Amino acid sequence: MGNWQQRVRETVKSVMAEFIGSFLFQFLGGACISNATEHGLGSGAIGNGFAFAIVLYAVTNVSGGHVNPA
Repeated sequence: MGNWQQRVRETVKSVMAEFIGSFLFQFLGGACISNATEHGLGSGAIGNGFAFAIVLYAVTNVSGGHVNPA
Protein backbone atom coordinates (compact mmCIF):
# COMPACT_ATOMS: atom_id res chain seq x y z
CA MET A 1 0.00 0.00 0.00
CA GLY A 2 1.32 3.43 -0.91
CA ASN A 3 2.10 6.17 1.54
CA TRP A 4 -0.79 8.33 0.32
CA GLN A 5 -3.23 5.46 0.77
CA GLN A 6 -2.16 5.05 4.36
CA ARG A 7 -2.61 8.79 4.99
CA VAL A 8 -6.07 8.72 3.44
CA ARG A 9 -7.05 5.71 5.55
CA GLU A 10 -5.86 7.41 8.75
CA THR A 11 -7.67 10.63 7.83
CA VAL A 12 -10.93 8.83 7.13
CA LYS A 13 -10.63 6.90 10.39
CA SER A 14 -10.04 10.12 12.34
CA VAL A 15 -12.92 11.95 10.67
CA MET A 16 -15.33 9.08 11.30
CA ALA A 17 -14.27 8.86 14.94
CA GLU A 18 -14.87 12.59 15.38
CA PHE A 19 -18.26 12.36 13.65
CA ILE A 20 -19.41 9.45 15.79
CA GLY A 21 -18.02 11.08 18.94
CA SER A 22 -19.77 14.38 18.24
CA PHE A 23 -23.02 12.58 17.46
CA LEU A 24 -22.87 10.57 20.68
CA PHE A 25 -22.03 13.64 22.72
CA GLN A 26 -24.98 15.56 21.29
CA PHE A 27 -27.31 12.59 21.79
CA LEU A 28 -26.21 11.80 25.35
CA GLY A 29 -25.97 15.47 26.31
CA GLY A 30 -29.47 16.13 24.98
CA ALA A 31 -30.80 13.18 26.93
CA CYS A 32 -29.19 14.53 30.11
CA ILE A 33 -30.60 18.01 29.57
CA SER A 34 -34.09 16.70 28.86
CA ASN A 35 -33.86 14.77 32.13
CA ALA A 36 -32.88 17.99 33.92
CA THR A 37 -36.40 19.39 33.51
CA GLU A 38 -37.62 16.86 36.06
CA HIS A 39 -34.59 16.53 38.36
CA GLY A 40 -32.98 19.95 38.30
CA LEU A 41 -30.15 21.66 36.48
CA GLY A 42 -27.43 19.99 38.53
CA SER A 43 -28.27 16.51 37.24
CA GLY A 44 -28.21 17.78 33.65
CA ALA A 45 -24.83 19.45 34.12
CA ILE A 46 -23.27 16.41 35.78
CA GLY A 47 -24.75 14.08 33.17
CA ASN A 48 -23.46 16.28 30.36
CA GLY A 49 -20.00 16.23 31.90
CA PHE A 50 -20.04 12.45 32.21
CA ALA A 51 -21.26 12.14 28.60
CA PHE A 52 -18.40 14.32 27.40
CA ALA A 53 -15.85 12.35 29.43
CA ILE A 54 -17.08 9.02 28.07
CA VAL A 55 -17.00 10.23 24.46
CA LEU A 56 -13.59 11.83 24.94
CA TYR A 57 -12.10 8.63 26.34
CA ALA A 58 -13.66 6.63 23.52
CA VAL A 59 -12.27 8.66 20.60
CA THR A 60 -8.96 9.96 21.96
CA ASN A 61 -6.90 6.99 20.80
CA VAL A 62 -8.26 7.18 17.26
CA SER A 63 -8.44 10.89 16.48
CA GLY A 64 -6.70 12.79 19.25
CA GLY A 65 -9.89 13.65 21.14
CA HIS A 66 -10.77 16.98 19.49
CA VAL A 67 -14.51 16.58 19.98
CA ASN A 68 -16.12 19.83 18.85
CA PRO A 69 -19.90 19.64 18.52
CA ALA A 70 -20.19 23.34 17.68
